[in-house]
Amino acid sequence: MSRIIKNHKGDEIFSGQDTDLYGALLEDADLEGVDLSGMNLKRANLSRANLKNANLKNTNLEKTILFKTNFKNANLEGADLKKSILDSTNFLGANIKDANFDGCELSNVVFSESDVHLFNEDYRKLIEKITEMSKELEHLKNRLGLNDFFFPEDGL
Repeated sequence: MSRIIKNHKGDEIFSGQDTDLYGALLEDADLEGVDLSGMNLKRANLSRANLKNANLKNTNLEKTILFKTNFKNANLEGADLKKSILDSTNFLGANIKDANFDGCELSNVVFSESDVHLFNEDYRKLIEKITEMSKELEHLKNRLGLNDFFFPEDGL
């Protein structure tokens, strides 16, 4: 049986019988509302991709690159994101129940506060510590009057 995947605008993204998109280059792809459930996207590059309202239930996203990827309100229940790189990734309102984030590199990732309980204890402590440190940095910048200075993200 052939599977046709279209985005919310009706543009065809993928057509075929295979559900294996291993290593796919999907940078800047508009995948809003697309059903990718159960597919293999291992080692795919989804940088800057829009997956708002997408269905990624039980999808293999292991070792993917997720730079500025938008998963707002997406369904990632049971998705495997093991060892993926998540930088400036948006998970606001996303269903991440039973999703696997083991070994991920996380930087500037946005989760719904209510989702924190879904992570294992180590992730929960890490997210709480990062949030606390960000607040302390903002407080320190305010106290020192450094709000008007530019601080590059790479520390240079």
